[in-house]
Amino acid sequence: MAIYRYLREMHPLRLALLAALFAVVLAQVIAMAMVAQSQVQRAVMREAMERSTRTAGAAPVMSVGVDGSEPGEGFTQVSFAATR
Repeated sequence: MAIYRYLREMHPLRLALLAALFAVVLAQVIAMAMVAQSQVQRAVMREAMERSTRTAGAAPVMSVGVDGSEPGEGFTQVSFAATR
């Protein structure tokens, strides 16, 4: 009951300032929750893509030289890794 009495006796401009401050804080909390949710969704999608590329990349890769021969001396093995 003391808070109600304090708010009732407060100057109208101070009460308006308090309401505006509350609205700003509430909007920031909502925006932060939305950003966090979108980051979680992106992380889930990224991990699903990495998981699918890992299973697809698990198949053996056959290397062939430029002229169709097997790679031997003078050839460089190049492999690609998924980056984050």
